Amino acid sequence: MKPETKKIIIKLAIIFSPIFTLIMYSLPWVSYYFHSYKSYEVVVYANYLELLQSNLGVFSKILLWASLIGVIVSALVYIVSGVIKEKEKLLVNIGCITLVASTGILFFSSFSKLISVAPNTYIWADFMTLPYATLIIYNIVCVYLVFKKSK
Repeated sequence: MKPETKKIIIKLAIIFSPIFTLIMYSLPWVSYYFHSYKSYEVVVYANYLELLQSNLGVFSKILLWASLIGVIVSALVYIVSGVIKEKEKLLVNIGCITLVASTGILFFSSFSKLISVAPNTYIWADFMTLPYATLIIYNIVCVYLVFKKSK
C-alpha cells in the first residue's frame, strides 16, 4: 500500500471516530439498565438516549451528559482542525484525547449502584458490553495512530 493512501485511510479513521461513537451510542444493546428493588431485579438493554431519559441517579446523569458533550466537542475540534491548518496536529491530538476520555468516563457509571435512589431501590447503567468495548478499543487505536503519526 502506498504511504499516501495509508495516511488518508488513517486520517479518515481518526476523523470518523466521533461519528462512530455516536452510532455506537444509538445501538440498543450498548449498555445494561438495572433496576433493583429488594430481591426483585430487572435488567434490560438500553441505548444512550433511553438512558438519558431514564430515572438514573444524578451521578450517572452527570457522567452521561459529560460523555455526550465530550463527543460533540471532539467532533467540533476535528472540524476546526480542518479549517485551521497550522494547528491541525495539536487540535487532532486534543480531539482524540477528549474522545477517549469522554467515552472512558462511562466506566464509572456502574459505581452509581452503590447509591440508593430510595430505600432498598437501586437504579444504574452498566456499559460492560461488547459494543462498548469495541468503541473503546477503536478510540484507543485512533489515539495510538494520532501519536504514532505525529512522531
